[in-house]
Amino acid sequence: MSGVWERLIRSVRKVMKAILGHPHAFVDRETLRTRFAEVVGILNTRPLCPSSDDPKDMEALTPSHFQTAQVLANQFWARWVREYLPILQVRKKWLVSKRNLQVNDLVLVVDSTQPRSHWNLGRVTKVFPGTDGLVRTAEVKTQSSLLVRPIAKLCLLEETK
Repeated sequence: MSGVWERLIRSVRKVMKAILGHPHAFVDRETLRTRFAEVVGILNTRPLCPSSDDPKDMEALTPSHFQTAQVLANQFWARWVREYLPILQVRKKWLVSKRNLQVNDLVLVVDSTQPRSHWNLGRVTKVFPGTDGLVRTAEVKTQSSLLVRPIAKLCLLEETK
């Protein structure tokens, strides 16, 4: 299945056993953690393949490149959600009345625990107006569940009619 991974683990174990297996090489927990952190650093900077087809390019892709890309993608996603969702939820309190959510409206369910690039869409199945007649809460059917959310956690997607 994962022959490359297994060979890599076997190689690391063999080297670590050779270093730590010496009878006089007793190490405390902190030293062991430091050694493992250094090993991880070494493994994540090992060259995997050329980074381009250019024969003048002396760079190789490493596992660290992919980790860095994941970190940057996570940072982008967090900032994008933080800055984009409020645009969808613009509320001009007391100035302009906005239409209430209605049954069958397609909404984006705001959920900070969703994984990157996952947009949880749902259809409004029921609305719960407050004493002033304005919808404050809605029941939403998503692909996997039935949720009840305040309208502050729902973004009405623009209608294309």
